[in-house]
Amino acid sequence: MEHYFIINPKAGRGDTGGEFCLSIESAAAAAGARAAFYITRGPRDAWNYTRDLCQARGAEAAALRFYACGGDGTLNEVVNGVMAAGGRAAVGFIPQGTGNDFVNNFPQGADFTDVAAQLAAAPRTVDLLLAGGRYAVNMCNAGFDAEVARRMTALKKKTGLYGPPLYTLALARCLLGKTGMTLDLDLDGAKYAGRFLLALAANGVSYGGGYYGAPLAKPDDGYMDCCLVKSIPRPLMAALVPFFRQGHHLEMPMFRRIITYARARAMSFHSPRPVPVSMDGEIELLRSFSVSVAPAALSFLTPATR
Repeated sequence: MEHYFIINPKAGRGDTGGEFCLSIESAAAAAGARAAFYITRGPRDAWNYTRDLCQARGAEAAALRFYACGGDGTLNEVVNGVMAAGGRAAVGFIPQGTGNDFVNNFPQGADFTDVAAQLAAAPRTVDLLLAGGRYAVNMCNAGFDAEVARRMTALKKKTGLYGPPLYTLALARCLLGKTGMTLDLDLDGAKYAGRFLLALAANGVSYGGGYYGAPLAKPDDGYMDCCLVKSIPRPLMAALVPFFRQGHHLEMPMFRRIITYARARAMSFHSPRPVPVSMDGEIELLRSFSVSVAPAALSFLTPATR
C-alpha cells in the first residue's frame, strides 16, 4: 500500500505547512507505511497529479491511497483525478480548509485529523454526484447559496476569515442584494416551475462550513437529497437562516409552503438567465444544469471511531 498526501498550502488560513508534514512523517514511520507528499501549485493541480499517477500505475492503482489535505475543494479535485483514471484508488480526507463539510456525514468519533487513524482507515463505498463530466463529492447547489459561496472567495482574501464566520459574513452581504431566480426544474420526472431562492442536490448533509441544508442525506444510499426553496421576502429569509443552518427547516410548519424536499436520482433545471451554480464550492454561471447520482462510485477512507 502506498500513501500520497496531497496538500493544498492555501487551504483554510493558508498555514498547512511544515509542522503538518512532520506529523504525517512521524505517523507514517510509526505505522511502517510508505508515504509521499505533493504540494499543489494551483487550480486542478491535485486533479492532474492524481489522474496521471493512477494512469501510470494502471491496474496497480488499486494499491494507492490519496489523502486530500485541504478543504472540500481539494477533496473534489483529488476525487476527480482518481475517477478520471478509472476510480481504482482509495481517497481519504484530512480537513484543513474553509468548509470541511463532507466529514459531517460520518460518526463524530471518527477523527479525520488523526493521521495515524487515517493510515489505518478501512475503505467504504460512497456515492458521487455527476454533472457535465465532473464529479461532486458533497453538494451541487444553485441560486442564493451559490452566490454566497462566490462572495466567500472574495471576502476571504479581504478579511482573512474562514469557516462559519466567513460564510455568515458572505450571507449577510448577499441578503442585501437581489435574490431569487426563475427555474424550470425536473426531479426524476416531477416538474417544478417558478421563482426559487435556491435549489440543491446533496450527497452530504451540510455545506458552507456547517449549514445543514440536506439534514436527511446519506452519502451511500444511491440517492441525492434535493431541497428547493421558493423565492421569499427578506424578513422570512432572515427567519429561515438559523433553522436552515441547524438542519431544522424541514420540521418548521412556517416553512412547509416554501420548501420542497425529495430524494431523487437525477435533477435538472433551465433558467432564462444565467444563475450561479456551485459544485463543491466551484462556481459557474449557467442557464441549464443536470446532475445525477453515481452510486457506490468512490472508495472512501473512514477512520475508526473511538
